[in-house]
Amino acid sequence: MPKTINTTDIQPVISGNRYDAMDMLDAHSLAESDLSWSVNAIGDIRQKFREVKKTLQQAYGVHDLYFESLQEFIFMYEHLIESRYDYHKEQAERYKAEYEALNNVGAEL
Repeated sequence: MPKTINTTDIQPVISGNRYDAMDMLDAHSLAESDLSWSVNAIGDIRQKFREVKKTLQQAYGVHDLYFESLQEFIFMYEHLIESRYDYHKEQAERYKAEYEALNNVGAEL
């Protein structure tokens, strides 16, 4: 039977470098910020798609069937990006709390 690895026992060491809570906070905050822009962009794409769909349906009577595939991809990517955004936001908050607890830092961040 394979040995299970407890992830809490793994030290964050790669190539001899150590990463602390502030380093992880920086990485997750950057990802959160970038994904925030992506969430907004996908929302804008979704809105523009609805406008184009409505215009084409009114002008040419195009059936919903022709839009389903693209609409599903938009919803899928929106869900994916939002879930990744939420993950990195939670991780950034976690590492910020850890950093503050270790360094007795409060409002300085």
